[in-house]
Amino acid sequence: MNTTAYGVANPALIAEMTGLEFLQAMVDGRVPRPPMGQRIPFELHEFVHGRLVLRTTVDDTYLNPGGIVHGGLALTALDTAMGLAVLTTLGRGKGFASTDTSVRFIRALPGGKDHHLEIVGTIVSGGRTTATASGEMRTIDGKLIATSTGACAIISVPS
Repeated sequence: MNTTAYGVANPALIAEMTGLEFLQAMVDGRVPRPPMGQRIPFELHEFVHGRLVLRTTVDDTYLNPGGIVHGGLALTALDTAMGLAVLTTLGRGKGFASTDTSVRFIRALPGGKDHHLEIVGTIVSGGRTTATASGEMRTIDGKLIATSTGACAIISVPS
């Protein structure tokens, strides 16, 4: 039975946590996972200041009409990992919003089997108002699927 809670965390609670504290609270179940996680089930595999690793398994429910995993899944996964990597560097009262994401697709994922994926987001530079990050999506055995770069606006979280 899946007891994972999904929803939007209380902004006042978020404002009291650093990015790393917020991610740990999500892992511990003290704050809900984002509702989008019901559609694309990412698992926070590991996170440290400036770097975050997600894992997911995709199957034929994510195929496009051509019979390969839809590129939008890679874009969403990479945008998520890069944004959360930025979050790991933020102090209390700060959040982020993606402003730009660029993805280069390297290899297609064909239908007919499950694909176990690892998505890594790494901070490239962080400033007071903007941060940039890079990302990679690989199969669990290391085959490169896609790379990305992105930018985030650093925002104040209302309390």
